[in-house]
Amino acid sequence: MVRRKNFSQYLSMAILFRLIFLILTAFSFDVFGQGIKFDHLSVKQGLSQGNVSDIHQDRFGFIWIATEDGLNVFDGYNCTIFRNNPKDSTTISNNNINSVAEDKQGNLWIGTQTGLNFYDRNQNKFKRFFNEPENESSLSNSYVRSVFFDSKNNLWVGTSNGLNRYDPANNQFVKFMHSPEQENSLAGPEVRTILEDHMNRLWVGTSAGLCMLNSDDKTFTRYLSISDDPTSLSSNKIQTLFQDQDNNLWVGTFDGGVNKMTVGKKGFTRYTSDPNITTTVGAQFIHEIDQNKQGEIWIATDGGLSLYNKHNETFTRVIADSENEFSLSSNIVMNVFFDLNDRMWVGTRFGGVNIYDKDKYGFWHFRHKTNDPFSLSANTINSFEQDEFGNFYVATDGGGLNYYDRKKDQFKHYVNEPRNVNSISNNKILSVKIDHQGG
Repeated sequence: MVRRKNFSQYLSMAILFRLIFLILTAFSFDVFGQGIKFDHLSVKQGLSQGNVSDIHQDRFGFIWIATEDGLNVFDGYNCTIFRNNPKDSTTISNNNINSVAEDKQGNLWIGTQTGLNFYDRNQNKFKRFFNEPENESSLSNSYVRSVFFDSKNNLWVGTSNGLNRYDPANNQFVKFMHSPEQENSLAGPEVRTILEDHMNRLWVGTSAGLCMLNSDDKTFTRYLSISDDPTSLSSNKIQTLFQDQDNNLWVGTFDGGVNKMTVGKKGFTRYTSDPNITTTVGAQFIHEIDQNKQGEIWIATDGGLSLYNKHNETFTRVIADSENEFSLSSNIVMNVFFDLNDRMWVGTRFGGVNIYDKDKYGFWHFRHKTNDPFSLSANTINSFEQDEFGNFYVATDGGGLNYYDRKKDQFKHYVNEPRNVNSISNNKILSVKIDHQGG
């Protein structure tokens, strides 16, 4: 009987401590974004240039990094750089790279400021595709902004003037153009991003609105920003598209923050940036969106990285800190990408690539320390709530209510004082919630 009782107590304690660990881990990661430590890949480590426009991992595990001065392939140790050679037509057509995609055969297709490129791995050569004014079947425009493969392995190419679908059998492009006179044509001439959703519908983000290709494969349904409709898009200048694990469609814009089209609901939810409220998305300019295996949605903005909290629809910002060698290297974040090992790759402007490996550095943890009056008052956490300034109230089991001040990096305690009628009534706090007035 004694042995059984001890085992039961041990099991209960083990479960309890595991629960505490999970709560503290989630708390520390979601709240204290500045605790993330990044490794850096820059010109010093062999990257061709510090302005990164796209990141892609191929089927062999190599990381392809598009910059404004060459295409890089990183093998985990070194960068191999592909640049244009004016005297060799089998080199990449332009050093300013916008987009990288991979077909089912493992071949790479690269969009540049001057042409689309097909990279033949076996021959280590590039084949170029340009707009040819005299050829109706050529690319609609040579400035290639986006390259995308759908589930049928169709290659879609977004340019500064038109959308193209490549027909490899005939080596020609089918064009989809914007026409001011036709409401069912492409929403705008400049195609910046392309996505296929879970229903195999093709979405196209343009400089003048979002559109979806209809089942006739010829016409489009447009989704536009309407001034007196808060459920419409916040801006028509579409920068990026993303579908999350719940099949919600995210739309990042140039000047209106990010929008979410939730499955089963009509219209969009807008998330705009407010410099005075740290729990809003980092900036109005959204470059890219991605999600890790844990379901966390990260957003690349002109104001650093933003982590979305779906429970209260707020954001935690991760920004550059010049005094921290492990911080984000630049606040202008061009792309965020999770590789097969769930490492986060962050491409920036002026700061190269940042890599976050949670298994390498882990999390910052906040626990009660007997000799530290500003530490957490108790280790058992029941609930926490973030205020508009990014600080947190933490409800503990036995330690009262704690308030974490980000700037001071310390906790203030609110505990029961028997002789003080104005103190909190009990130190066992089950939950905490902030009302609409902030109280």
